[in-house]
Amino acid sequence: MQMYFLKLTIFLSLIPFFSFCQLDCNSNNIDANNICRVLYSTAASPNAATNFEDFLVNLIKGETSYSEREKAEIVSVFFNKNNSCLICGDDSDVNIRENEHLLKRSISSNGYQFLEKVVTSEYYNFDFNYYEIVDGEKETILDFLDKILSDETLLQGYSKGNLEELIIYIEDAGGKRANELK
Repeated sequence: MQMYFLKLTIFLSLIPFFSFCQLDCNSNNIDANNICRVLYSTAASPNAATNFEDFLVNLIKGETSYSEREKAEIVSVFFNKNNSCLICGDDSDVNIRENEHLLKRSISSNGYQFLEKVVTSEYYNFDFNYYEIVDGEKETILDFLDKILSDETLLQGYSKGNLEELIIYIEDAGGKRANELK
């Protein structure tokens, strides 16, 4: 089964799409919607987080033969440099808004195993203080989680305890809410 998801991930990464996001928003083209599709396709696998991590490392470096620490560093640098580019388009029926950051979309589609790996690993170093402007206001990933937890309709289908635990991990990693940012 794991091999099936790995093959599916590689196949999806090779399909050309027309909506491009650029690495560093001004150089090598990276297809954010393709990255999002791979996130969705790997979410059901027993090793979803590792499969998605391997996809990203392969996309960035062209191979996956790195230690866990090296993979985490490669992916952390990629995310921290490209947060503003990693926006999933309106390609899913299961989301909270039309366009969302990849990590927010993983939460809204209830496929956030990769995010759980990132926040529980000693090797990852994500900047969780990036924000999007939503309805004219800054919104960090913590604000996004708070929004879900405070809305009974949005909260349906989630484990409230898992989301609360995710908040604690993100806060422990230095994550802040928009009103705490300078």
